[in-house]
Amino acid sequence: MSIKIGDGFRSRWDDGIMDLVSKMESFNMNDSLQQHGNAWNHTYNMTSGIVASDVGNTEYSNSLPVIGSIERYYILFILILGFPGNLASIVTILKMSRLKSSTFYIAALSVVDNVALILKTIFMELLHHPNAFSVAGCRFMCFFGLVTAAFSNWILVAVATERFMAVRFPLKVASIWTLRRTVFLVCVIFSCLCVLHLHIFWTMVNSVNGCDYSADYRDFTTEYWYWISASVYAFIPCTVLIMFNFLIVYSIQQSSKVRRHLAMNSGSSKKAQRSGSGSHDNHITIMLVTVTIMFVILTIPRCVVMLVIKAGPPQSPQEHVQRRVLDVLTSMFADSNHAVNFYLYFFAGRQFRYQFLKTMFGHRRDSNNSITTNRSTLAAREEEMIVMTRDRDCHPNHL
Repeated sequence: MSIKIGDGFRSRWDDGIMDLVSKMESFNMNDSLQQHGNAWNHTYNMTSGIVASDVGNTEYSNSLPVIGSIERYYILFILILGFPGNLASIVTILKMSRLKSSTFYIAALSVVDNVALILKTIFMELLHHPNAFSVAGCRFMCFFGLVTAAFSNWILVAVATERFMAVRFPLKVASIWTLRRTVFLVCVIFSCLCVLHLHIFWTMVNSVNGCDYSADYRDFTTEYWYWISASVYAFIPCTVLIMFNFLIVYSIQQSSKVRRHLAMNSGSSKKAQRSGSGSHDNHITIMLVTVTIMFVILTIPRCVVMLVIKAGPPQSPQEHVQRRVLDVLTSMFADSNHAVNFYLYFFAGRQFRYQFLKTMFGHRRDSNNSITTNRSTLAAREEEMIVMTRDRDCHPNHL
C-alpha cells in the first residue's frame, strides 16, 4: 500500500516537475522570440516616423529574419541604383541650358535625394548593431533623415506649382518665378521643415535596438506627432500633387493654343525663337509631371499602410506578420522615389536624353563627325576634279 502511495506520489511529483520544466521552456522560447522580434521590429522607421513594437510567435518566427533582411538590404540596392543617377542628373541638367527655376529644382532634388539615401542607408545598417547609437546619434540621424525625406517631397510640390504657373500663365511665369525667388522658396521650405522637426532633439532617445521616443513625451508622439509627420511626409504632398497634375493636364491644351496664336502673329525670327523656347519648356514640363505622377504612385501605398497601422494593434500573429511585410514593402516603394528620377528624365525628356548622351559620348561623337566631315570634303573635291578633267578632255578647244 505504501509502495503504491509512494509510486503515485513520485509519479505526480515527476509529472509536476515535467510540467514546470515544459512551462519554463515555453516561457523562455517565447521570451527569446519576443526579444528577437523586438530586435527587428522595435525600431524607429526614419522614413515615416513610426515606432513599431510587435509581439512574436513561434509559428511565425521564421518570417522575422526574412523580413528583417529585406528591410536591411533593400536600401543598399536603392542607393546603388539611385546615387549615380542623381549625380548624372545634376551634371546633365546644368549643361542643358543656363540655370533657371525649373532646372534648379531638378538639381536641388537630385542633391537632396542623394543625401536622403545616404542617411537612410547608414541608419538602417546601424540599427542591426546593438548599442550602435548614442542619444546624440539618434537625434542627429532621425532629425536630418526625416527632414531630407520630407524636403524631397516638398521640392516636388514646388515643382508642380511652378509647372502649373508655366502652362497656365506662360508669359508671366518668367517674371513671377525667377531664379532668386526659387532659391528663396526652397530655403524657406527647408527652414520650416527643420523647425517642425526640432522637437526630436529632446523627445528622441536611444535604446538597445535603435531609437525611440522618450516615455515622457509618449502622448505627444503617439497622438499628435504621428499624424503631423505622416501628413508632412506623405498625405499633404500626395494630395497637392494629384490636384496640380490634373490642373496641368487640363491647362496644357489652352496654353498650346495661346502659344500657336502668338507664334502666328509674330515675325519669322521671333516665331522660331519662341517655338524653340516653348519646345524646351514643354520637355521640362513632361519630365517633371512624369516625376510627380511616379511619386504619387509610389507613395499612396505608404499612406494606406500608415492609416492601417494607426487603426489598431494586430489581432493575431498572422496579421502582425502581414503588417510587417506591408510596412517594409511600402517603405521600399516610398524610398524608391529618391532613386528613379534620373531614369524618368531619361525616358520622358528627349532633350535631357540627348544632352546626357552628348555629355557621356560627346567627344567621341564629335571626333567621329569631324573625321566623317573631312572624308566627305575630300571625296567631294576628288569628284569635282574628275568632272573638270572629263569636261576638259571633251572640249579641247576651250583650253
